[in-house]
Amino acid sequence: MSMNYDVLIIGGGATGKDAALLAARAGLETLLIEKEELGGTSYHKGCYVIRALQKCAQSFRASQFSMLPILRSRRRPSPTR
Repeated sequence: MSMNYDVLIIGGGATGKDAALLAARAGLETLLIEKEELGGTSYHKGCYVIRALQKCAQSFRASQFSMLPILRSRRRPSPTR
């Protein structure tokens, strides 16, 4: 393995990952350094998680309200004797 690189990227967050992909696709010898997980803090602990949670809550709330007219329009069957 060669230690000669054209591009060195520190940080595997969203921007670092994209920069590494662009450099590699351009044919440059690329090294990406990340101390933890690819994706960075925003992806694993920050804003992406919060956005996903907010979207789930919005979908749940919308599904509850969309069922109200159906539930109100249903009538109980009259007992037959």
